Amino acid sequence: MKKTTVLALIAGVALASTASASGFTGDYAPANWTFQTNQNGFVAQHDASTLVLVGPDNGSFAFGFSDIFVVVPQSGSISFDWSYTSNDDPGFDAGFYIANSFFFLSDTDGQSGSVSGVTVNVGDFFGFSVETIDSVFGPGVLTITNFSYVPAPGSLAILGLAGLAARRRR
Repeated sequence: MKKTTVLALIAGVALASTASASGFTGDYAPANWTFQTNQNGFVAQHDASTLVLVGPDNGSFAFGFSDIFVVVPQSGSISFDWSYTSNDDPGFDAGFYIANSFFFLSDTDGQSGSVSGVTVNVGDFFGFSVETIDSVFGPGVLTITNFSYVPAPGSLAILGLAGLAARRRR
């Protein structure tokens, strides 16, 4: 193998290894997420270590949502820890994670847990949601910590091979 070919391969693998994210960094940095609400929900905090999503509570007695999501740029898996708080009775407000569909986390004050190994593919929507069926008696609050993304093993190989292919075309 020529020296330049080896360098191209090493560069491709180095590029691929930087695609991992520990916390809300890189492709998953706060600036890359989209927030939507149909009422007065908001993002209370979103930095490299923590996301705090607050659901609607405008006294309307109507359904409301607060969603935050990102379009997945590279296949892999996502893991995170979560905690949920609400002054409302269980069943009226709830927290979810989104992986092209909504997956229930909790509707009960004080619950917490971990989700690991959520498989995501390029172009998928991944995010979090707090929903309410009544918008009264206090919002649901979903806190996300220890967020991490690990690229799929095939993604690393493809990037490495892309570097090699680029070198061979010259």
